[in-house]
Amino acid sequence: MKRILFFIATTLMLASCLKDSTNKSSFPLVATFDYIDVAEDPSFKKDSIFFSKQYVDQTNQSVLGWGSYIGFFSKLNEDKTRALGGFILSSFSSKEKEGSVQTPYRAADTTQIANNYLVYYQSKDISVMPERDFMFTMPEYGTCVPLVCYVTNTTEVVKAVKEKFVPGDKMVLSATGYSNGVKTGKAEIVLAESNAMRDTVMTTWSKFDLSKLGAVDNIDFEIITSKPEVPAYFCLDELYTYITLEY
Repeated sequence: MKRILFFIATTLMLASCLKDSTNKSSFPLVATFDYIDVAEDPSFKKDSIFFSKQYVDQTNQSVLGWGSYIGFFSKLNEDKTRALGGFILSSFSSKEKEGSVQTPYRAADTTQIANNYLVYYQSKDISVMPERDFMFTMPEYGTCVPLVCYVTNTTEVVKAVKEKFVPGDKMVLSATGYSNGVKTGKAEIVLAESNAMRDTVMTTWSKFDLSKLGAVDNIDFEIITSKPEVPAYFCLDELYTYITLEY
């Protein structure tokens, strides 16, 4: 089960308005990707990010998760009806229902029900991948420090790993932070691994510590695997960040 209360307490301890100035502020930003709740609440108290699927920039990239401070990207096909690579917003619940169809966009965690979450697809064709995966939209005014998020595999990845992995195979999720084009840090988490003793594959929402990234304006995600025939998906939910702004 996701340890929400611990990180809420942590971020609240970090949050404070900087004294001696009316144009500086620091605060925690928590993204649960439940955009429907946010849309119904104009004060955005139920979530920290508002989502829109309408935005498309000149490079044909769609910001699926878009708020005042952060965005997640995908690249669309020519008629802008389908994402080819990058992040999409999934409304499939984590809980499998009897008779439900397995899809590449369903989270593998069957212990609880998630409302909405992001699903990342890494295409083998780099031309259909967005130029960036995650962006802090206001680097000229301050910093964004990622703290932690929760990740899991999709049902299709779990199935493929169980069928195709042999001892020695491994699948790792890497997150690399950048600020002004300079690398700030890197974090990794194992999504699946096979050895002579046992096979392990992530099937629950697991904490991914992003604190090593430091202050970023971009994050690049990469799935590194020894079995390229296993589809390169992962799910992301509950991103905790710390924002500092100066106007």
